[in-house]
Amino acid sequence: MKSREFHAWLVSKNVTPEQAQYLALPQNRGLGHRQSRTQDLSTALSILNAADVGIELFGEQGLQDIVADMNQSLFANRAART
Repeated sequence: MKSREFHAWLVSKNVTPEQAQYLALPQNRGLGHRQSRTQDLSTALSILNAADVGIELFGEQGLQDIVADMNQSLFANRAART
């Protein structure tokens, strides 16, 4: 995922600064090149307690929804271009 695309997507969401920082974690940890799943976030970022933090920030369903939207909006578009 390109940083510019991610930032444009992020700006289009109504998220708090803390939520935005959380959503940037996968990209900052090198996971931004493919679709994400909630499990990916919790596994790859477990050292940061990512799953619990995400649920705290978004709620369980909200976290699932935002990850699904990220996949649809960012990664599906990229897959279509390659």
